[in-house]
Amino acid sequence: MKTTLAAAMIYSGLFAMIHLASGQTWMPTMAPVTSWWSVGSSADGNNLVAAEFLGAIYTSTNSGQNWMSNAVPAIRWNSVASSADGSMLIAAATSGGIYVSTNGGTLWTQPTSVAGISAMSVASSASGNFMFSAFSGGSDRFFVSTNAGTTWVSNTIPSALFGVIAIASSADGTKLAVVFNKIYTSTNSGVTWMSNNVPDLNWRSVASSADGRILTAVYQTGSGGGIYTSTNFGNTWMPDNAPNLYWTAVASSADGTKLVAGGFINTGYSIGPIYTSTNMGVDWISNNAPLEHWSAMADSADGNKMVALTSQTPPAGIFTAQTAATPRLNIASGNNDTLAFSWIVPSTNFVLEQNVDLTTTNWMTLTNMPTLNLTNLQDEVFLPGTNTSDFFRLVEQ
Repeated sequence: MKTTLAAAMIYSGLFAMIHLASGQTWMPTMAPVTSWWSVGSSADGNNLVAAEFLGAIYTSTNSGQNWMSNAVPAIRWNSVASSADGSMLIAAATSGGIYVSTNGGTLWTQPTSVAGISAMSVASSASGNFMFSAFSGGSDRFFVSTNAGTTWVSNTIPSALFGVIAIASSADGTKLAVVFNKIYTSTNSGVTWMSNNVPDLNWRSVASSADGRILTAVYQTGSGGGIYTSTNFGNTWMPDNAPNLYWTAVASSADGTKLVAGGFINTGYSIGPIYTSTNMGVDWISNNAPLEHWSAMADSADGNKMVALTSQTPPAGIFTAQTAATPRLNIASGNNDTLAFSWIVPSTNFVLEQNVDLTTTNWMTLTNMPTLNLTNLQDEVFLPGTNTSDFFRLVEQ
C-alpha cells in the first residue's frame, strides 16, 4: 500500500498535468442576434442555457455551436442557472416568477407558489436539488427549494438584502453569496446571512468556487469599477489588480483559480473587453474578444470552456472561447486500503491510464468509470491498494 501510494503521488506531481496548445480567442456562435441577458453552463461546458432580455430561452448541447429555442413565454428573463449535468434548469422572470426544467429545457413548469412575482436572480446547486431565487417585491425576498424547484420556502432576511441582483452557490448548495450595494454570505443555504467586510458599491455579479471558499465579485462606480476576491468564504475581501472598467459579469472555475469577467468602457457606446485570470484574480489578461456590451458570463468547471453574452443590438450575440483542458490528477488514501484518484470535471474527455514501468509505453486504460462528486465537481475513481509500484496519468481521448 505505501509503495503504491508513493509511486502514484510522485507521478501525480510530475506527470498529471497535460499541456496542450491553447488560446483565448472568442468566436460568435450561431445564436440569434438579439439582446442576451443571462447564461448558465453544465460542469463540462457542453450544455448551455441562455435567456434573452425580452423573449425566449435557448439551450445548446454542443458548447454553443447550435441553439434551440425553448417553449417558454416571451417575457423579460432576468437570470438562468444550470445543474452540473445540464438537466436541471431554473429561470427567473420579471412578473413571471420562476420556471423550472428537469430535462434540459425541453419542458418547463412554473411552481404556483412563486408564480406571477418579479424574480430577479437564481442559482442552483450542482445536483439541481437546491435552487435559490431573489425577488424584487414583497417582504420575503429570498426563496429556497430543496426538491429541485417543486416547492419553495421563503426565508426571513435582513432588510439590507432587498434588491439582490446576483446569487452564487457552492456545489452542495450550502454556501451562498449575494450582491447588490452590499455583499452577504450564508453557510446554511440561506437560513441566516452575514454581512461581508466590503465597501458599499454597485456590485453587479458574483462567482463562487465549488466549495464556496473562493468568491469573486465585480462592481461599477461613476468612474469605472473593479473586482474583489475573497479566499475565506467571504470573511475578508481584497481588491484585484484589475483594469478600471464598468464590470458587468464574472464566472469562475470549480477551484476558483480561473476567472472570466466582462465590462465596458464609458465611451458613450457602452462596449468593452473580456479579461481572464488563472491565479484567482492576482493577474488579469485581456482576451482576443470583440468590444461589446457584455451582459453575462459562464464557465465550465475546469475553466476551459467559456461563454459570454452581449446585450446590445446589433451585433449582440453569444460568444464562446475554449482553451486546452489540463486536469491535475490528485491522489489520496481512501477507505478500506483503497487509492482515491480525482480531478476537476474536464471540458473534454479524459481517461485514467496505468503503467507499472515508466520506461515502457505499456499504458493501460482503466475501465473504472469515474463518478462525479457533486460537492466539489471532481471526477473520482477508487482503486484497491497493492504492494507494487504503479504509475497513473490522464490522457485526452
